[in-house]
Amino acid sequence: MKKAILIIFTGIILGLFILIMNSGEYLKRPFGNNDDVDLMLQNLEKDIITDNWDKGINDIEELKGAWNKVLKRIQFSVERDNLMGIDLSIARLNGSIRGKNKVESLIGFEELKNYWDNLGK
Repeated sequence: MKKAILIIFTGIILGLFILIMNSGEYLKRPFGNNDDVDLMLQNLEKDIITDNWDKGINDIEELKGAWNKVLKRIQFSVERDNLMGIDLSIARLNGSIRGKNKVESLIGFEELKNYWDNLGK
């Protein structure tokens, strides 16, 4: 009886770990109004294209906050390199927007969007 309970318990634990490790795609979805990274990326793209740098600075700060919320949810279900890539892309994009450099901002935005789209796959 003890052996059966041990095997069942081990199976449940392994199943739970597998579920957590494969839940990145689900966990990156917004759970509220202030963690919708996709929407914030769309707003940021509009700001860059229209050279609205002041709004872009505000939007990148909102994006940082949303990313930090999503990061806490997905940190165990995606690879660390992808998380660091997004952090670096946000930092690079922040500098480009503050410098009002449209070309660098568009490059940084596309890099960030690529990391985000491939996160959890």
